[in-house]
Amino acid sequence: RMKRVLKQAQAQSPGVFLRTSTHMASTTLDPSTLANVSLAERLLSGTERLGAASINEDVMKTFVGTLHAASSLAQHHQHHQPSRHGRNSMLEAEQKHLPQRFPSASTRLHPRKPILDRTPISNNLLLSRFDQVESAVLDNMDPRPNAKKESGVYRSDKGTITTQEKFERNAKTLNNRLTRAIKSRRLKDSLEIFEKAMVTNAVDELDSKIYQNLIKFMAPRDVLGAYSCLKRYENVTGNTSDAQVYGYICNNLDRFDPGKVRPQHMVDMTRSLIRDLEKLDEAKQHWLFPQLVLSLTRQPFWEVGKIAAGLYRRMVKEEFPLTAKKLEQFVRCSKYARQKDLPYHEILEHIASKDGQPHTVTAIHALENLFPFTDTEATMTALGAIIDMQSTSVESESNKIYRIDIGALEHITAAAARKPNPDLNLLVWDALELFGYEPTETIYENTIQSFCMSYRKDDNCFEALAEMESKGFEPSRALIRSVSRSLRYSASRVDNAYYIVSGKNHWSEPKWSVGALNIVLSACGELGDVNRAFATFDEFEPNGLKPNLDSYCFLFEALDVDTDPKYRKDSISEEAIQATLEAAEYILSAMKADGIELAGHALQEYVHMLINIEDIDKALETVTNALEANLEIRNKTFFTVAMACCNRDRFDDARYFSSKLSE
Repeated sequence: RMKRVLKQAQAQSPGVFLRTSTHMASTTLDPSTLANVSLAERLLSGTERLGAASINEDVMKTFVGTLHAASSLAQHHQHHQPSRHGRNSMLEAEQKHLPQRFPSASTRLHPRKPILDRTPISNNLLLSRFDQVESAVLDNMDPRPNAKKESGVYRSDKGTITTQEKFERNAKTLNNRLTRAIKSRRLKDSLEIFEKAMVTNAVDELDSKIYQNLIKFMAPRDVLGAYSCLKRYENVTGNTSDAQVYGYICNNLDRFDPGKVRPQHMVDMTRSLIRDLEKLDEAKQHWLFPQLVLSLTRQPFWEVGKIAAGLYRRMVKEEFPLTAKKLEQFVRCSKYARQKDLPYHEILEHIASKDGQPHTVTAIHALENLFPFTDTEATMTALGAIIDMQSTSVESESNKIYRIDIGALEHITAAAARKPNPDLNLLVWDALELFGYEPTETIYENTIQSFCMSYRKDDNCFEALAEMESKGFEPSRALIRSVSRSLRYSASRVDNAYYIVSGKNHWSEPKWSVGALNIVLSACGELGDVNRAFATFDEFEPNGLKPNLDSYCFLFEALDVDTDPKYRKDSISEEAIQATLEAAEYILSAMKADGIELAGHALQEYVHMLINIEDIDKALETVTNALEANLEIRNKTFFTVAMACCNRDRFDDARYFSSKLSE
């Protein structure tokens, strides 16, 4: 019925159509449905087809007032839902919202069909539809009634009106709509309004304050969309956005859903943002770049985070006014898996140079996040900075104590031993002294290894070894072998080690100890240098030292390597065999005198030596006696004897000794 009436009115004239449709919109006003909006859209489509030149402005204003009434009623009913018995009592209050131009509208609000019986629609949906209709109506509305447009100027009975007034009205409508969308937190509607302004070239009329509020509203919710709006606004208007607008983007660069954004998109956006910031003056760059660095370190993509390192080094190079507090904010972003985001060790050093004292947890975590401390240079820089902070704290009598865990210091010395980096180990010893720690056996061993693997540090190596033994720690076989492997590459270095231990280098005191002599013995044993080995062994008794099982083992090793066909260019002579057996008997008698049983590594080297000189029967007898005495026998010894028996077709003996192998 309503459609039929509208068609008849449309056939007569635009004015009749407009008055009829407006009257229907007001008399059938129902805030719980979209009937009024549907009529508005119908009116809008008819107005666009018929043209807006002959439509009366007062009638159009009445229609717009009707839509305002619809929005007000929708908000009122959404916040004040009445009870079933109070429906009719609220009709009078609702009728007050209707336009007074149409008194017959109240007669259509029949009590038998109260408008409150229907389910109210969403307030945001009704407001957004109202904004669309209102904008479209005002865009097609004449500035004066009965005016005709001629070459950009409106002619009417009341005078000549330029298009400037129309532009001002459209700009005011645009700003009002965008302000309402932002205040009601409608992101989608805000984007649609901005998009329409871009399409209709009305973005020039957008108020700068409202534009800033739009970016401020969008940045925490969609930083990519906010930056896109910023770039489009600048491209269309030709204006450079204020630093405050860029600040909204820089501060919220870490607020996005990583499941909906690709890392490459964020990388491209960040690089474009940096180019934009470079165009600003120096003072604004000093304010914005630190904020950008903080956001880059907080966002989840490592591809984007590593851009922050270049920005920080650029700020340092250009001497940005970075305070200790700002640098502490950088260090607070340190993460174990994101060490490439920022050079945190350099930042700690920068803070220490400014006599800054960050929070103890912040500084210690920045150091511990360098684990496993493979970057020894970065570790040394961070550790040195913390030591300086602790020294400053002690001098200033503050309560901050940058105490590093002893376990972390042990890990640092292990990394310094693998690298090697003896300077880092020396720094660890400074930290031990500063924090009042006692060095552990692990720290001693790592320090010794780092010295022995460094160039011309053998003197420091044996000095640390002597101190280790003076503290009651016994050097392990693994440590001795590790040091001897570094010495064995050159016979002259073995001689230098012997001179250091004996004090014959004339610039240091003797460092006689069982561990030091065992290191020299082990190096001689691996070289197969029997003469140097026995000469070193003879130094035990004059210096009041007692050899242990490893000492005798290294002597047997020297005999073993000397008689091994793999290391000899010619076959061993009978005289050499006899001399070897005599030396072995001397070692066995010395072991017996010291009460040391032939077992373990010493038994293995002795048996292998006997096999080298083809004394297989004595080798089998020695192993059998060790089995009967229930001594320690390594699997390698059983394997060596079994293979020797197989090579000599003694398969029963081979089967017997191979059965003794453990899993």
